[in-house]
Amino acid sequence: MGMYAVVEIAGYQYRVQEGTKLDVPKLNRNPKDEVVFDRVLFLEGGGVPSGEARVLGQILRHGRHPKQIALKRKRRGGHRAKRGHRQEYTCLQITKIELTSQGKEEAHGH
Repeated sequence: MGMYAVVEIAGYQYRVQEGTKLDVPKLNRNPKDEVVFDRVLFLEGGGVPSGEARVLGQILRHGRHPKQIALKRKRRGGHRAKRGHRQEYTCLQITKIELTSQGKEEAHGH
């Protein structure tokens, strides 16, 4: 439970541990689907060369963040514009951080 990793998900970097719940930009997968993230940028105990670790997770649900309102106004002429936006997200839980077989072989000196 103590090991953590920095992983790239949908273009953003997240620091995760097993059991971590996080909201990421919407992924086109169904709830309860298993997902694998291969872009591990850092693993506790030193950097990890790419391709030696992966992070597994499970999608819990999809949702939309609260509305963000953008108001635009010009000084003269009475020009005003109001626009709302709700960003969609996917809530997922990290289930496992594991070394791939390539990383395990190097760890044992093979």
